[in-house]
Amino acid sequence: MEKINLNEYLASNEYPGRGIAVAMAPDGRQMFMIGMDEWNIRNIKRITGVDPEGKIFKMMSFAGSSRDVADPWYTGNFDDTYRDVVEGCEAFLE
Repeated sequence: MEKINLNEYLASNEYPGRGIAVAMAPDGRQMFMIGMDEWNIRNIKRITGVDPEGKIFKMMSFAGSSRDVADPWYTGNFDDTYRDVVEGCEAFLE
């Protein structure tokens, strides 16, 4: 598998937005892809294609909820976001 320097790769990319790099492994493997909200899920599926193996999840689905993780950009409340992420992560790890 060819390794790339992610910082160099992102610096050479003209995309002016922010976010994380999402890509399939060179051998096509994909473990879990977890989005914080419905927009994340749509974008992950747009980038990776269909999800026939059911490996793309919304974070709160692990905690039995269909709601999005509270976004502090809109709510101004990082405590709610932290609680949501902890709840989702703990449920994922169970």
